[in-house]
Amino acid sequence: MRQTPDDTKTSDWAGILDFASLSPYARVFFLLLLRRSADVVMLAAELNIADHLAERPRTASELAELTGCHPEPLRRILLIAAALGIFTEQPDGRFILTEDAECLRSDAEVGLRNLAAWAGGIDALSSFDELRQTLQTGVDPF
Repeated sequence: MRQTPDDTKTSDWAGILDFASLSPYARVFFLLLLRRSADVVMLAAELNIADHLAERPRTASELAELTGCHPEPLRRILLIAAALGIFTEQPDGRFILTEDAECLRSDAEVGLRNLAAWAGGIDALSSFDELRQTLQTGVDPF
């Protein structure tokens, strides 16, 4: 029986994805995409997109105005987020929240918005970007 996040201990999170059932190619492919997928989720959190969509469905142009972004690049990010299941684009071009995005709202009972925004911050990212140098020099980037 497959566990869901609601009935899983923190130490068991890796079992949710069931990597062992994937082919080696699929496992590596998935791992390679994790960072870029995380970047999109972190951007959405940082821009408070889930909060804006909780009010009502909105177009990329409306969200761009609310977030201080350019509409077309933001639309591309929203489409990637939709492909990841975070938002859904309606036929009229407006985006809505999915159940997955609820945890990115600032008023979520159990939220991940602050963690996602922090993880996307320059300090957190620059430390991890310097890991190669750490391996070569032994100097701790954290």
